[in-house]
Order: sequence, then C-alpha cells, then structure tokens
Amino acid sequence: MDNEKIWTLGAEGTIEKGWLYAKDGVIAEMGAGKLPERLSGKEIKEVDGKGYHLLPGLVDCHTHLMEYATSEIHQTLGAAQRMAAAANLLLALRCGIVATGEHHLGHPFLSMPMETYKEILREVPMASALAYGCCWLGFEPKVLTSCTRPGEAFIQDILTDEEYRTMARMSEFAGENLFMNYTCANAPLEAVPHAGDITYQREKLKQIIAIFHSEGKQVGAHIEGDGPASLWNAAVT
Repeated sequence: MDNEKIWTLGAEGTIEKGWLYAKDGVIAEMGAGKLPERLSGKEIKEVDGKGYHLLPGLVDCHTHLMEYATSEIHQTLGAAQRMAAAANLLLALRCGIVATGEHHLGHPFLSMPMETYKEILREVPMASALAYGCCWLGFEPKVLTSCTRPGEAFIQDILTDEEYRTMARMSEFAGENLFMNYTCANAPLEAVPHAGDITYQREKLKQIIAIFHSEGKQVGAHIEGDGPASLWNAAVT
C-alpha cells in the first residue's frame, strides 16, 4: 500500500506520504515516498491509499456497548437489544476501534443471556474479550444486578457461590467483576443517594476472590472515590 499518510505512533512519527508492506498479515516494512522497486512484482498486491490516513487500530479496554449502551442510547428490549448491540460494535469498528474489552454486569430489565453476548462477538469482525460480573446501583432502594440473572434486580446479595464461580469461569479478562461500592451509573448524583456506599465486607470479598482464584482467574473491581481502596487492599492481602 502506498500514497497515504501514515500515523505510526512510534519513533518514526507521522509519514506525510508513504508506503507500507505487510506479509502474512503482519506489517513488515514502511517508509516515506513510493513503494521500493524491490517490493514491486506480480506476487505483491499493491493498493493505492489515495491520500487517506493510515493508523493502528484502536483498543478500548472498557466498554458496555452490548448492555447499558443499548438501553440508554437505543432504548431496546428483547430481540432488539441483540441488533442494537451488533450495531454499536460495528459503529465502533467504523470509528477505528478493532478490539474491545466488553462487560456484562446484568441489567434491571435487559435480559440478554451471557451466551448471546459471545454469539454476537463471533459475528462481528473485531477482537473482543468479555468480563462477567455484578453491579451495585446506588439508587433508592439500592439495587444489585448480575450477569447470571439478567433482567432482574435485587436489594441485597442473593448470589450463590456457584454464580460467582460462573462469572469467574466465563470471564476472559479481569474487568468489572465486582463493585467495591455503589455506583452512580452516570445518573445525576441527586438521583443516587447511596453512590459511594461500600458493598462487600472484607470476609465476603476474600471468599469471592478465592472462588475466582480457584478457577485460575484474576479479579477486576470497580471503585468510585477513595473510600473503599483500603478495604480492597486488605481483602487481597
């Protein structure tokens, strides 16, 4: 490929008008000016960049494109949530995001199961990893949701050890598996009077962490504010 502006994001900086050579799906060489003659030939497929910008694909390690974005942006329910989720991922791809870290935390009224998230990702041409967990919302009353019981909400922790084990087993990276305190969920603070309140006590945290570790998985935590940091440190040490 030649005749494009290349943003290397490396020591080479920005090449205003250059060429790039890829072999077996991996960038092998690039430089300024025209494609070198040594790389020209019948076995090389040349593509005219037409002066467009060429830059590395972007990675977004923390997204909720298949869950909360489908409710807050598209106001979807049922089968429509699946279509909205795919549309959000394709829009991200169009914007240059080629890999995501997606989270499934359950939702008070969206009931798309965990397996469907994986099905959608298999259908969309981007690299994505999934983290499964539960979410504590600081409204009145306080609300707990879980990927193991999508479409339901609870005012206390009714999740079983086996459900936490399922979260660990299904998670592909340590994301928002647990919430250290109640979140405001992007709502106005006056609407979430319990935002910042601590969720798990130390012994419960240690129990859940042990479950994740028994499955060979690390745990990721969502923390808002400075309050629960010492509690989390005490739990993991």
